[in-house]
Amino acid sequence: MGDTSISSKKGKYKDLFKRIKKVPLKSIKGTFYRITAKDHKILDDSGSIEGSGGRYNNGKSHRALYLGESINSCKSEIKRHAKDLLIKIEGFRPFSLGKVEISLVKVLDLTDENILNYLKIKREDLIKSDYTFTQKLGEIAHNVEIEAIKVPSVTSEGNNLVIFKENARGKSNIELKEKRTIKI
Repeated sequence: MGDTSISSKKGKYKDLFKRIKKVPLKSIKGTFYRITAKDHKILDDSGSIEGSGGRYNNGKSHRALYLGESINSCKSEIKRHAKDLLIKIEGFRPFSLGKVEISLVKVLDLTDENILNYLKIKREDLIKSDYTFTQKLGEIAHNVEIEAIKVPSVTSEGNNLVIFKENARGKSNIELKEKRTIKI
């Protein structure tokens, strides 16, 4: 079992830690997508530990692979990040689109209202511009060996799947099925 001595066991995250350890997890099987810079590998999660990390990882505690339910959800996420960074993305450079088949057995589904209620989390908590809560949530999920978190996209274009690859073992599988060049 993962490291459960994280700071989230203390203070305001103690109850969340306990609830996540007991929450019913789901299996998920299907096709997801990822858009990266053309020179990056689709399934490489090393970029998630650069800088301040992402929404569900802080750049220090663990890696995370971010996938979208649809090509449109991925494009919307790329455009949102570019806008946040004040970059004009249209015509910027070619990107790679990866079609990824996944089969995971320990998924925390934060798109399920019953799960959110059990964890005492509001959907709004997951889409705030401040990542403090979601990064702690990702750290807890990672440390109790959850393989992935299914979350609503901030763009409202479907859902995302945040995979903690080092926790995906046994019957779980993450496989790149197709890669092609696209423009945003």
